[in-house]
Amino acid sequence: MFPKCVGRLAEVLALSLGMNKARAQCLAGIVIGVAESKSVLLSELATRLPGNATTTSKFRRLQDFFCEVLLDFNAVAVFLMGIVGKLTNQPLTLAMDRTNWEARGNDVNILVLSVCLGDVGLPIFWIDLRMAGNSDTSCRVSVVSQFIELFGVDRIYVLVGDREFIGEDWFSWLIAENIPFVMRLRENILLSSARGYKRHAKVFFHGLRRGEFRHLDKRQGCGVEMTVVGVKTSKGELLILACHGIEGCAATEAYMRRWNIETGFEKLKSHGFHMESSRLRGDGKMEVLLAALAIAMAWSYSCGTWSAEHIAPIKLKKHGRPEHSTFARGLMLIGDLLHGVAKNLRRVSLVVFGILRAAGAALEK
Repeated sequence: MFPKCVGRLAEVLALSLGMNKARAQCLAGIVIGVAESKSVLLSELATRLPGNATTTSKFRRLQDFFCEVLLDFNAVAVFLMGIVGKLTNQPLTLAMDRTNWEARGNDVNILVLSVCLGDVGLPIFWIDLRMAGNSDTSCRVSVVSQFIELFGVDRIYVLVGDREFIGEDWFSWLIAENIPFVMRLRENILLSSARGYKRHAKVFFHGLRRGEFRHLDKRQGCGVEMTVVGVKTSKGELLILACHGIEGCAATEAYMRRWNIETGFEKLKSHGFHMESSRLRGDGKMEVLLAALAIAMAWSYSCGTWSAEHIAPIKLKKHGRPEHSTFARGLMLIGDLLHGVAKNLRRVSLVVFGILRAAGAALEK
């Protein structure tokens, strides 16, 4: 089943991403390999590549792929959106954050723009910052501009981010581009009062009880005029949110979807593909790996959504939480297909690969 599946995926990737056959087969092998093994180690993936070559030869082929391949990341983004196309008919909530880790002397620090889907954030654009520390305005503008160039600003319902993503230049650019946003502010950020006096942000929300929120209209902060909302969560944490282009009452709900990007990182790492165990080093390699993982994630999530709707709904445990995520359901379905043990195998195969073909057809248009 593996060689046949790799071949079918390779055909779609070659057409959708403009890759030659050999490169497309290698990328397809990586996508299917990580979906089946939940590992990004090249030594593990080499054992799953189809063909009669030795495992050592396959390992070198994977090394060459990451050293030499030049992906069209715009085409990757359109392909990803095509895979989850039926789930993204409405304007999108985008979340921005960094994922970083250090392993075996390999410092990884990636700025990611994700599309919030249900219970997960799907990476759509990313930049390997190649240095420790926070991102700067130019990097943030770059990833958002890429999205707008391909999909249009009208596809953005709101952009959300944590306390790292603030600053006069950044906010000014978002406002100038008419991009709605909700960004969390630090409690010691200075805001202007109604009389023009400046106070720390937390002062304006003193006395809030759990579950309460307070709305401040047209306040000066970070060098721009914006709406500020404060809310005390059920756990007693104070959230202070800078808003533009979105009603204050909707800002809190929008910001809560920021956690989707955290669950997305979990799927890339410890709860899914274990990206942090990769030993890849060098400019661009981690970005290529993330492209492969994003394709596997989008494929799994879309398959999980179909499975929950047409095979069996995801059960809830006694505490009210689902027994597994939509992503995990899809990953299990793909695994069953690869091993030839899925119920209604022919139907599942048609649907699972039909999702990819539909994404490729959308990109060709």
